[in-house]
Amino acid sequence: MTWKAQGSRAYRLPTLNDRFWQPGGNTDLQAEESISVETGLILNTKVQGIEIAAEVNVFRNWVDEWIIWLPNESSIWTPNNIRSVQVSGVELSTSLSHRFAEHQLKFNGYYSYTESLNQSGLIDGDNSVGKQLPYVPEHQFNLGLSWEFRSWNAGISNNYTGARFTTDDNTAYNQVDEFNLINIRAGRTLENNKLRF
Repeated sequence: MTWKAQGSRAYRLPTLNDRFWQPGGNTDLQAEESISVETGLILNTKVQGIEIAAEVNVFRNWVDEWIIWLPNESSIWTPNNIRSVQVSGVELSTSLSHRFAEHQLKFNGYYSYTESLNQSGLIDGDNSVGKQLPYVPEHQFNLGLSWEFRSWNAGISNNYTGARFTTDDNTAYNQVDEFNLINIRAGRTLENNKLRF
């Protein structure tokens, strides 16, 4: 088992698009400044021929002058600074792998919870304070199962993205619904002299 931790401080200038995109650019944008901390545990072990890898991370970011693009009164998307944003969350991942005869089975799983809260509004009395930032889902996960045998391989995976709000006040009727994407694949590797297909 391994413990890890890191911290960082960042400074990000507005991009040329943020400042000069027409229509909508904002030349008055301030640079983003942030402090980030993260810690986690990593486990690698083998039990009865099954290789197990697991990881858990928790993180917290404090961002001042976060740049966010939202439509203005004329429905033109334009960037503005949010004075203070706090992002925190947890990430869990695991993989199980087992090889027997000429077969290999592998399972992967990943889950993340992200709370991205606006701490101060763009104007006084702004009802976006304490709300999730637009287009940032709280929940995401994916699961995958794959199989290999000699030159053959196949797999299936499911990717889930939770509901996302499209407005800064988290109005429910303006949200993007949760969705799943399922991927199925199959293939074979062919080798001829030094060529591989």
